[in-house]
Amino acid sequence: MPKFTPRVEAKNPVLHDVTTKKHITFDLSDSETEKPVAKRAKLDKPKAAKKPKEVKKKMIQIDQKITVEEIKVDHGVKVINASVEAKKKASAKATTAAETTVDGVLQDQILLKVQKRRQKLKEKKKAKKNGVATPTLEVVPEELTKRLGMEDIREYILYCLAEAPVPSWLKIANRAAVQKLVLVYAQGLDLTYFGYPESRANIKPIAALNEMEEQALAKKTLKFFTSQFSHCVVSKSSGTKGKVHNPMTNLLQCPVSHSQKEKRDKQRASNREAFNTADHYILKLEDMIAAEYPIPTSLDSTSVLPEGWHETRPGKEPTPKKLIAVDCEMCETASGMALTRVSLIDEDSNVILDELVVPDEPITNYLTEYSGITPDMMAGVTTSLRRAQKHVRKFVDHNVILVGHGLHNDLNALKLTHPYCIDTSIIYHHSRGPPFRPGLKWLATRYLKRDIQNTDPNHGGRIGHDPREDATATLDLVKLKIQRGEAFGLLHDDTELIFNRMKRFRPPRFGAIVESCEKLNKLLSAALGKDYFHCISDEEAVQKTIETLADHDFVLSKWSDLEGIRKKDTDNSYNNGIPSVVTATSGETVSSELTKAMDHLSKFDEQFKSLYDQLPDNTAIIVMGGLGDVRAVQRLQEKQDSYQAMFKKYKLSDIPESDQFTEKDQKRLEQEAAKAQMGSTFFCIKGSQE
Repeated sequence: MPKFTPRVEAKNPVLHDVTTKKHITFDLSDSETEKPVAKRAKLDKPKAAKKPKEVKKKMIQIDQKITVEEIKVDHGVKVINASVEAKKKASAKATTAAETTVDGVLQDQILLKVQKRRQKLKEKKKAKKNGVATPTLEVVPEELTKRLGMEDIREYILYCLAEAPVPSWLKIANRAAVQKLVLVYAQGLDLTYFGYPESRANIKPIAALNEMEEQALAKKTLKFFTSQFSHCVVSKSSGTKGKVHNPMTNLLQCPVSHSQKEKRDKQRASNREAFNTADHYILKLEDMIAAEYPIPTSLDSTSVLPEGWHETRPGKEPTPKKLIAVDCEMCETASGMALTRVSLIDEDSNVILDELVVPDEPITNYLTEYSGITPDMMAGVTTSLRRAQKHVRKFVDHNVILVGHGLHNDLNALKLTHPYCIDTSIIYHHSRGPPFRPGLKWLATRYLKRDIQNTDPNHGGRIGHDPREDATATLDLVKLKIQRGEAFGLLHDDTELIFNRMKRFRPPRFGAIVESCEKLNKLLSAALGKDYFHCISDEEAVQKTIETLADHDFVLSKWSDLEGIRKKDTDNSYNNGIPSVVTATSGETVSSELTKAMDHLSKFDEQFKSLYDQLPDNTAIIVMGGLGDVRAVQRLQEKQDSYQAMFKKYKLSDIPESDQFTEKDQKRLEQEAAKAQMGSTFFCIKGSQE
């Protein structure tokens, strides 16, 4: 039996904490570890004496006022030098002084921020009425160092109603309380009425209305208007030398946001392959309605065709759609414009129909310079409009995509409706972007490198347009569009209407235009549709603005009565602005021009008061006076156009000197255009001053 041997190790050994680091040395031999041999000192070279550490100097500038000298010394080296010790003491004192100065500057900055914050809270508290926050507006004159551009006014509109950078030239307390905005565009509300010189030379970009001169016309006639605004701000529309652009164009168009631009780029990339057939460019029903196309019953069963109108028929068998281009020429009759010629071009550019049409009424004006129709051409023509309709419907059925430029005009002339239409005035952009429409001659020159509609006989042209030539150009433009893709021919600066920008805001904001003018603005009507309202007087525009504001957040109300002050006339005594009007005193004989201006301005003041009284509280108001006096610009441009037309026909020596457009005329044109670009602008918020 084996002998029992007790366990030497403990039954429950102590476990060491492995998280702690311990250095353990294992001695593997019984001999002592040899000490490392010290390195032999280099006795052959004497030890170099330690050099005193060079004193580094650095200039420190504190708050651009105090400059001290910082001295860095290596404290590990003892340098017995009285001058260094003195510099140390000076450095210590200067550093202490600098720290004290910095602390003082920081303290002042903090106090300034606190004061601004308290002032802002005080303004908000002051703006409250019965505990309800109301917006207040304050123009900051010292921030206006230059004239306001249309983009500045546009950004202010977006700042009030949507999202945009905070303008530096004015302050709005409780901006969130601004719910509506009305912009009154009153062309003719000139700067000269408010004391500015007619020359516009070296004028300030802003003027306080309470400092207006007593003889200023606005002081006498615009009493209510001037009581609601604190300042007159000078705005400037865009334009090149000798040209003045419409301020409304830049005001209504704005560049798209970065995110929206990326979205458009992605959409264009995805459409590059999809938009390679003609079907993708056919107008949709809503596009046809907006462009005032006659609507066929095949697209809208509720559509009712007037008497004498016909619709193209469905194809006998469904086949791939082919392109046919159409162009019509018209002459004037007692009842209006009437069809006198129609041409059709097939997809292979062959003329399949070219026919003269006799109107039902006698022609009163052949408009030969445009239509190319002469009395000799119409002699013996017997084809009526009804027969012309049959001839067109023989070639055009629902298996055809009808192509034209401003195609709705051709269909109205033919009294036909067709469901499949491509309009080159829509699928191509104007150089200034929507809502403007490009001309066919410009499109052909730019994209086809082709000169059409050349009506100058002295330069190989003919009298009037040729519908076959125009139809061929529209057909080639459509083919080029299909070949190059959807983005081809569109404006590439990525702009959009301000109304579309506001609609994307959350919650969406809606805008409209109310315009007082003689004729309907077809461009704005096509672009805005039901959000465009036409009025025949400023009084009607005032009431329509109030009605429209009920379900819109932004209304641009365009008035026309003040334009009557400066209607283009032959009276040279009143053709250079209103210096005589503005400076007229009570002791002088009041001229008819002054009386005319005072009557118009007094009426404007009454209309503005009527609008103001009916606006809801907390409505932001902008009034723009539009362009300055453009009559001198118009006269010089007419002289320039006349001279250019004469220069094409005659030699320079054969043109009378009085009809020549000289360098002096060009310089004056540029000066007058620069003056006309300046206009008056006013800002307020209803209720902020009451």
